[in-house]
Amino acid sequence: MLLCLRLAGLLLVGSIAAGAVTASAAVHQPKPRSYSDAELIDGFDKTVFGVESAGRGSGDEARQVKKWAGPVAYRIVNLSRTDRVVAAETFIAGLNRTVRNLRLEPAPSGSRGPGLLLFLVDRADYQALIRRTVTDRREAAFLVRQDCSAVTGGPKPHVLSQALVFVIADEGDDKFRHCLVEELTQSLGPVNDHASLADSIYNDDNAVDTFTVFDWFILNMLYDERVRPGMTRREARRVLGAVIQDGRARLAPLISEGWPDDPTLPRTAR
Repeated sequence: MLLCLRLAGLLLVGSIAAGAVTASAAVHQPKPRSYSDAELIDGFDKTVFGVESAGRGSGDEARQVKKWAGPVAYRIVNLSRTDRVVAAETFIAGLNRTVRNLRLEPAPSGSRGPGLLLFLVDRADYQALIRRTVTDRREAAFLVRQDCSAVTGGPKPHVLSQALVFVIADEGDDKFRHCLVEELTQSLGPVNDHASLADSIYNDDNAVDTFTVFDWFILNMLYDERVRPGMTRREARRVLGAVIQDGRARLAPLISEGWPDDPTLPRTAR
């Protein structure tokens, strides 16, 4: 289960699936298969439109598309004794390569700062880091209870421009992979989990622990130029059929190249 809470203009995202991933588990990547338009639109509805949100963003606003409107300037802050920066950069490069119109770019030095900060942190330091970086006590109290977490927001309605992502790096490859993939991609817009999504990482009740073809479709649908920030479910459905067809055409060459291989993430020694 994934919980979302809208406070002080920020959308809080946290995974509470502490027991869902173990350090010795194998990568659970569902075999690629054909998904119908109805299955993909249903997945888009359940992950993008905020049905599990609570608080100020739980009304009509939570049921409108939220996404980054341009390049996402990011910075990886490694605070862990286990260095997983290369693994994180590899996954980000995979997103850039396979998701059209999504660009995550390292924030240049001397710039005003990144829009997205990705913290790689040891479990022992996780709660203290959140309390230092998330100044609102209510927001921090929500996040510290989660297994991994992220905060997204921005001054413009429906346009994401800020994110803090907190990923545990010292509890094994599998926990790291699950936290990184789920929290980083959810900070890009598909914030909800749903128990019916059998082939998605956006479901803490299943064994999936990596970025799947189903999740790839969700992000590609969200970042298609025809899907605009602020769109309602009805407005999005008018264009999603054509968006899905274009996605299928792009997927075939990726599959022929061997994607997804293991999960875009290299194995990292503990």
